[in-house]
Amino acid sequence: MYAWYRDSGVCYAYLDDVTDDRARKWGSLFRRSEWFKRGWTLQELIAPARVVFFAQNWSDIGTRQGMADIIEQITDIDRDVLWGLPVKSSVARRMSWAANRQTTRAEDAAYSLMGLFGVNMPTLYGESEKAFIRLQYEIMKQSNDHSIFAWDWSSLNIPGGLLAFSPHHFSETSATIVETSYDKYVKQFAIKNSSPEHTMTNYGIRIRLPLKPYDKRARTFLAPLACASRTIKGTFPIGILLGLKPGTLNQYVRERCDLVLLSSEDLASFSDATAVEDVYLYVDPHDEEVRRAPKYRRHDFLLRTSPLHARGYELVGVAPPDQWTELDTEGWCLTIRAGQKNLCIVGLPCFATQLPAPYLRWFWGWTEYGRDCHLESLTRSCAGGGTSRGRTCSSAAHRRRTHAEK
Repeated sequence: MYAWYRDSGVCYAYLDDVTDDRARKWGSLFRRSEWFKRGWTLQELIAPARVVFFAQNWSDIGTRQGMADIIEQITDIDRDVLWGLPVKSSVARRMSWAANRQTTRAEDAAYSLMGLFGVNMPTLYGESEKAFIRLQYEIMKQSNDHSIFAWDWSSLNIPGGLLAFSPHHFSETSATIVETSYDKYVKQFAIKNSSPEHTMTNYGIRIRLPLKPYDKRARTFLAPLACASRTIKGTFPIGILLGLKPGTLNQYVRERCDLVLLSSEDLASFSDATAVEDVYLYVDPHDEEVRRAPKYRRHDFLLRTSPLHARGYELVGVAPPDQWTELDTEGWCLTIRAGQKNLCIVGLPCFATQLPAPYLRWFWGWTEYGRDCHLESLTRSCAGGGTSRGRTCSSAAHRRRTHAEK
């Protein structure tokens, strides 16, 4: 069908829920039309050389090119694309155009995108989300764009497969993703014996990636991808967190379903000593062995200690100790799991310039009811010098300096 629209001279779009032609008015029926929310109409909007919109009474609303600014606001599709200019958009960017669209059948969320990515595959109704996995397989046969892995579904903070199982998973940040040339990627992360392709095997997706330990206790690794995110603060390379699948040597799963934006300090920490490996990335998002059903949702707070070290402060305690993980080059990570009944927990790092001296203390996190007693107990734990709830120090001999990289 995409080819039919692409080869047409003009496509007429009849919007039966638009009763007037006042499209430019904020909150107009045109802006709220269901036509912009359906999965199959995406190709009708993009593929033709010219699109003309008509209202319910067949009054002429305008053309796609003439209303490109309004349609960009409605759909978040780049204006150059709507003008019909030759624009190269990343896989993640194109996926984001479909992220908020709906289809009657789950399989059509994938089948309606085949033309957009120039692929063909059998339409098998009854396979549900597996159709979208198959679509990504076909895309990978024709493209080595890493942004296909750059989907962000933060509310799904559990281990899973490498591939998204719905276009909706590209809705949060994928609209800002741009592809990075592989040559630049190789130089940026000092990748030796580089190999740009990634291939599908019966053991997972085989790909060569630099891996840097992120959390030794959890055996989690940070793997940068050959793509970046454009934000108002600049363009940042993107990484994903991988964890070894239990019982394997080099098969990894997505440890968390969110993206990591890499700062200049993060980039500097990658060097010739960084491990670059051929790894196998697990695909199946439905494997119960991998997707351990979570009881809580995870929230991580990263504490970078090097700026405080530069000012003469040393970390002398964290509380509660079981919620904190020391990172090799970052500092400390506080993990809080929300959703537990009557959850009342905060994180408390304590710093001092010399002992005895007043502590510099921060409270991170939340309590369900905001009860001060929980804050007080943690304060005493850290300042009291050796209670069971906090890792504390009562003398200079017991100070612990973190090994954060400056």
